[in-house]
Amino acid sequence: MTVLMLDSGAYSAWTKGQPLNIEDYTKYVLENIDCLDYIVNLDVIPGRWRQKPTKKEFDLSAKDSWGNYIYMLEQGVPKNKLIPVFHQHENFGFLRLMLSNSIPYIGLSPANDETAQGRKIFLDECMKYVCDKDGNPIVKFHGFGVNSLGLMKRYPWFSVDSSSWVWYSMYGMILVPRYRSGEYCYDEQPWRVFCTTKSPRKIKGRHFNNYSKAHQQQILDYLRHIDVPYGVSELLTGHKRREFGEQQSTEKIKYKTIQEGVINTDMYRDTVNIIYFSEFAKTIPDWPTKFLANERMSFI
Repeated sequence: MTVLMLDSGAYSAWTKGQPLNIEDYTKYVLENIDCLDYIVNLDVIPGRWRQKPTKKEFDLSAKDSWGNYIYMLEQGVPKNKLIPVFHQHENFGFLRLMLSNSIPYIGLSPANDETAQGRKIFLDECMKYVCDKDGNPIVKFHGFGVNSLGLMKRYPWFSVDSSSWVWYSMYGMILVPRYRSGEYCYDEQPWRVFCTTKSPRKIKGRHFNNYSKAHQQQILDYLRHIDVPYGVSELLTGHKRREFGEQQSTEKIKYKTIQEGVINTDMYRDTVNIIYFSEFAKTIPDWPTKFLANERMSFI
């Protein structure tokens, strides 16, 4: 089933210091309402990019976000399509306000600058409001920027969005599932394998070249299994070879692509990571699932 959800782009605009106009956004939504299944409210992000907001700024932004939600409803956006968003560090009174207004589908947005453990604490608290005493969801809720596989599995989401697959690719990483009893296990912590020709010191031990020969072979077998090439690059003549994990040299290392693959082409790393997330999603039971507060997360 394909569902089209429109996000306002509020966060991206906020990082660039470009305010969005609620009238323009609402006008666009109403002009395209027949082809949109869900619309995310134009929420207001507190403070400025890379500056920690104050409690007062959080309160003001949450109030303005609620005002935008009411405005969009009054202009004719259907309630069953419009999704307000509750952000980490906002007063939980705003989440109670959403629930008291019988909103059928809400967004929960963990803070991007929090650790996975910090986001877990926030989401555990949210579950006290959006689930009953037995852990069953009482509304649909969407996870914004939920990029941890463990967090995806822990909560009874109706839907989530994440850009982690493309960020992994950009930083030269692929996700490789464990292999047990003749099957690939997408519901366990994957190997996060750096595989590009450039390997910063900070990832020593996690680059393909630093894995054991047996693990390297398992990684290559998986790439063959999903029909994605590893690739071949050649060090250009006259450039000093630098072993993985050594101190960065001031000399720029250059390679020539002989065969495209995950070591030198974003597209192939994108493919590997999309396949992983697609298979991982199949391990999650159909909604509604149950929040088990005492169950330990198998991986972050």
